[in-house]
Amino acid sequence: MHLLKPIFEIEREQALGFAARRGFGLFVAQGGADAGPFGSHIPFKIDTSKPVPIAHFHVTAANGLAAIPDGTKCLLAVWGPDA
Repeated sequence: MHLLKPIFEIEREQALGFAARRGFGLFVAQGGADAGPFGSHIPFKIDTSKPVPIAHFHVTAANGLAAIPDGTKCLLAVWGPDA
């Protein structure tokens, strides 16, 4: 695990703004007890009007992300031109 030192820390609103402007990233969900994580590179929009930000995206029915149950732990990784 890597801990960011305060000089490298990004404020929450700044990080959400960066992700919203980029609008493309790797969305990863945890699989079931027998499966590991799975994900897709997808375009998305972020809704920050609620206390917890929500990423909205569209995938085909054949994509495993289309069937993730509510409450599934997920990760949205967003990178910029320096990645």
